[in-house]
Amino acid sequence: MAGNAVIPSLLHFFKLQLTATEQWNWLSPQRQKNPESQGDQPSVVTPDEYLPGFEEVAAFISTEDEGGMYRRFRRLAARNLLYMQSELASLEDKLRRMDQGDKCKIDTPEGVNAFQCAIDWDAMRRLEPTDDKARERLALVMDIRKLMREYHRLTRLIEQSIVKSQIKWFRVSDDGEACSLWRND
Repeated sequence: MAGNAVIPSLLHFFKLQLTATEQWNWLSPQRQKNPESQGDQPSVVTPDEYLPGFEEVAAFISTEDEGGMYRRFRRLAARNLLYMQSELASLEDKLRRMDQGDKCKIDTPEGVNAFQCAIDWDAMRRLEPTDDKARERLALVMDIRKLMREYHRLTRLIEQSIVKSQIKWFRVSDDGEACSLWRND
C-alpha cells in the first residue's frame, strides 16, 4: 500500500467499524479526552473539531492511553535485520581473511606493521595515513562497529516489544480475570 493511501484506508476502516460519532463516543468518559488538554481532567473530543485526514486520525488515535495503532512493518523489519546479519557475516569473514593474510606475513618486513595493528589500536591509527593495509583494516573495523551498533539497537527494540507484549499477556484485567487469548469475552 502506498504511503499516501494509509490515511484513506484508516478512515475507511474506522467508517466500516463505527460511524464518525460512534468512533468518538465509544470511549468511556474517562478516556474521552482532548489530546491537547493539560492535566488530568479529560475533555470531550468530537470528530468535527479536526481537519479530515491525518489530523483527525491522529486525534482519534491519541485518545487511547495504551498507544495508537500504527503499522509496524514487521516483515520489512525482519528482512532488514536479516540483511544486516548477512552484511555483518560478510564483514566478519572479510576481517577473518584479512587476519589470515596478515598472519602469513608476520615474519616478513611487511608483516611488522600488520602485527602492530593486530595488537595495538593506537598503532593502527598511527599507521593508517601511510599504510594501505592499516587503512583498509581500520575502515573495515569502523564499518563493523557502525553496523553492529545499529543492529543491536534494532534487536533491543524488538526484544522490548516482545517483553511488553508478554507483560500485557499476563496482566490481570479490570474484572480480576487473567488476560489470555483463550478467555471468552
